[in-house]
Amino acid sequence: MAKKKTTERREWTATDIHKLKGLAKKKAGVDKIARVLKRSVAATAVKASNLGVSLDTGMSDILCKRPL
Repeated sequence: MAKKKTTERREWTATDIHKLKGLAKKKAGVDKIARVLKRSVAATAVKASNLGVSLDTGMSDILCKRPL
């Protein structure tokens, strides 16, 4: 039977948070930010939410401008 992969949790460092905020300010997508930080998309989104950082990439502007 194959071994089950275990997830190792890593603490968020001040450097990670600084990178997260900087990339979010540049409107980088959550996928790209997660890749840079070497974390999952879900973990990145949750941390950004807890910090009050918006990961909006402008999609709401596109959706609002479409005709009804």
